[in-house]
Amino acid sequence: MKPFLQQIAELFLNTSGYNISECCFVFPNRRAGLFFQKYLTENAKRTMLAPKIQTIADFFASYSTLKQEDKFGLLFRLYDAYKQVLPHNIAPEPFDDFIYFGEMILSDFNDVDNYMVNAEQLYTNIKDLKNLDNLDYLTSEQKEVLTSLLEFKEDKKNRAKFIETWNWMLPLYNKFREILFEHSLAYDGMLHREVIKQERLDTEYSKIIFVGFNALNEAEKALFKLLGTKADFYWDYKSTPILDKANMAHFFMEENISQFPSKLKLPEETLPEPTIKCIGIPSGVGQTKEVGRILSAMDSVSINTAVVLSDEQLLLPTIYSIPDCIENVNITMGYPINHTPIQQLLEDCLLLQKNLQNETFYFKNVLAVLNHPYILRNSPQISNIINNIVKENKIRIDVSELLNDDIEIYTLLFKKADNFISYLQDIIDYLANKDNADAWSHEFIIQASLNLKRIGILLNEWRLDLQIGTILHIIHQIFGKISIAFKGEPLGGLQIMGMLETRCLDFDNLIITSFNEGIFPKTETATSFIPYNLRRVFNLPTTEHQDAIFAYHFYRLIQRASSVYLIYDTRSESLGSTGEESRYIKQLKYLYNVNIQEHIIQYQVQVNKPKSICIEKNQDIQEILKKYLRSNSEPKTKEEEKNNYLSFSASSLNDYLKCPLSFYYSHILNIKEQDEVTETMEGNQFGQIFHKAMELIYTDNINREVNETTLNMWIKDEVKLRQIVQESFNECYFKGKSTKITGMNHLIEEVIIRYIKQILIYDKKKSPFTPLAGEELYEGYIYINELHSFARIYGYIDRIDDCKMTKQICDYKTGSDKLKYDSVESLFDKDNKDRNKAVLQIYIYIWLYLQKHTNDKNLSGHIYLLKELHNKDFSTEIQYTPNDLKEFVEKLKDCIIEILNPDIPFSQTTQESNCKYCCYSHICHKG
Repeated sequence: MKPFLQQIAELFLNTSGYNISECCFVFPNRRAGLFFQKYLTENAKRTMLAPKIQTIADFFASYSTLKQEDKFGLLFRLYDAYKQVLPHNIAPEPFDDFIYFGEMILSDFNDVDNYMVNAEQLYTNIKDLKNLDNLDYLTSEQKEVLTSLLEFKEDKKNRAKFIETWNWMLPLYNKFREILFEHSLAYDGMLHREVIKQERLDTEYSKIIFVGFNALNEAEKALFKLLGTKADFYWDYKSTPILDKANMAHFFMEENISQFPSKLKLPEETLPEPTIKCIGIPSGVGQTKEVGRILSAMDSVSINTAVVLSDEQLLLPTIYSIPDCIENVNITMGYPINHTPIQQLLEDCLLLQKNLQNETFYFKNVLAVLNHPYILRNSPQISNIINNIVKENKIRIDVSELLNDDIEIYTLLFKKADNFISYLQDIIDYLANKDNADAWSHEFIIQASLNLKRIGILLNEWRLDLQIGTILHIIHQIFGKISIAFKGEPLGGLQIMGMLETRCLDFDNLIITSFNEGIFPKTETATSFIPYNLRRVFNLPTTEHQDAIFAYHFYRLIQRASSVYLIYDTRSESLGSTGEESRYIKQLKYLYNVNIQEHIIQYQVQVNKPKSICIEKNQDIQEILKKYLRSNSEPKTKEEEKNNYLSFSASSLNDYLKCPLSFYYSHILNIKEQDEVTETMEGNQFGQIFHKAMELIYTDNINREVNETTLNMWIKDEVKLRQIVQESFNECYFKGKSTKITGMNHLIEEVIIRYIKQILIYDKKKSPFTPLAGEELYEGYIYINELHSFARIYGYIDRIDDCKMTKQICDYKTGSDKLKYDSVESLFDKDNKDRNKAVLQIYIYIWLYLQKHTNDKNLSGHIYLLKELHNKDFSTEIQYTPNDLKEFVEKLKDCIIEILNPDIPFSQTTQESNCKYCCYSHICHKG
């Protein structure tokens, strides 16, 4: 296979009468010129001066005194023009809202000039359409389409808005160009149009040869004609699909060859029949892994092998998939900066500043910044700050807590920003100088810095004092359009590129990824304020042009290849993909009878239930379990209990009955639930605050009679109740710090006060009574004959009342507990999804109380279900008999024996519902 550019080089080197050093060769892109220069060097038989080699953009620029402005500058200048031409009765949009509209208008204006459209005719004031006789300069078709704008089928409000905007498009176009001319600046199309206005182009070259073009705009056609006989043209139209008039790839061919014929004839060429393999893979990253596999299987990988990425997001995964044996790689495409970590850091920092209130930062913003990889690796002390925020459950964090003169990055991050762009620039500059990241990450940081500086310069130039939300939007919008260019050895090694970079180039081996319908070709159309029919009648590019360009690029690229791999994503739910291969595969198969080897790679994904985890009680576990036993029932000191013994509580026994495995994780391995900052209060935190509040209410009245008058006084004392709830919040939620209750917590405060009042109202029914204890520790020792040992059980009883000669054991429940239970045996049934853990707990409390007060015979258990107290018929009392209590003690012994039995492993619960809120579900993959 002889590449097209090599054929051009040989043609001019071998044709007499041409002094190639006096020629200028013009290509669609820079890479084509580099390859052409390579072929000239390789095929030159003698030393000679090289010809001038340019891109079409550079060629236009060389004949203009205007300088091309960058996209940022164009947007700001367009916004300035927009504010000047907007009718006085219309308020201008804020700049951040204007960005999307501005980009669309820039694209439209560029098309208008590139396609040499008369702007006055295009942007005809629709009011003038009522008098069509005065619009003789329009064709009948143009008049018809413009008239339809008055009647298009949108609602009247949208139609009026469109017409209103359309009517100041021409003033905006003229004012924008006027502003640019004042500064000798231009956008592409404007620069091209101004060049074409010249009557003649004085050129130093004897010949100007345009190579490998296809979709010409009117400005390019006018340029070709303006150059007259000095211009020569060479087209790459060889393959059967391109020569087929019915194929979109042929769309521009006949006009180009007819208007701009070649002066020299290229030799006849027999194109190879490539081996084409079509591979479907249900994964984006999986496609890149397949690229690596294909490359590994090749005998050698050189400049004649290219990987073409239709989706730029696959660039980094592709790079990581390249086999180690391939040393030289050249990347000729950009990677979008909004897919890099640096944009996320910029947005996180702006959100941090946006939510700064009263010299405090919002915890989520602080954690987002501190946990960013670029910050983490530059400050090893960060973990201490994060742990402190989580430990103290800080929702708002004082600025002074975060500023640290010894750690420069903290000062940069957490200072109050006066100028937001400068604030971001300081952070980025610090990272650029200090960051020890890989070369790519460093390049991301450098590019972000350059673009931030450009935005800052423009904001200062245009004196735009933007709010932080606007800057956040600008960065999100503008950075989303920026790609970071990778640099490599252009004329050596494996070539990785986008489709547009392949223009004029030929490769022996081609691998094209994301070869899906909807991606290749793209089905989304470019946004435009100019309606489709209007674009069509004024010969502006439409979707047909886009389809024709894609088709030509594809069929031209594969026409000289030996091996072609077309890889597509089979997932229909994949972003931008239908799961269907590109239409070009069907065309090759059914229209051109090309033999395509098709292969679908299926990943065998089996959704298996997690294997059941069963922990055998080995020697180490048995040694821990022995700590639950003791030889006597003598109380031990706190130090002895802590170091030498373990005890059962009502909650730990309920843990075992709920799931033996969770008991093992929690009470044998001591794996605790991971702390995190919670804005919305967890159920257990709500319960802790409520229990503490009830303790504080009754604590000053222990052993004092409480009557209805006392209870009414408490109910009415709103100030006292709020003080108690605030104190409870401080101790249980704010980790001992006095913090004002705000936001959602204020609503929770109201709920707790309402519940407190409901309990006090209920307590009036049984008054007078005497509280004997509140949140008091009770312990007991149960003797287990089979083990010849005692086990200690303890619990904190919420309240004990002496009511009419009966001792009431009271327990508050803030959840969805019930009082009903089938039997004592059901309380210990691990397989019973309705097992009543609240009743089991009250039984344990009754038993514990009796261990201390053996002579109290009149005893009752009471569960205050807060969600039921409003019901008039509700009773808190649990019905039980002495025989029930006796049976309970025996079942309790059996449960403890089972826990300690070395032959019974700790197994998972059979009740899936128990796993839903279990903090260990991530370990056993249930729930």
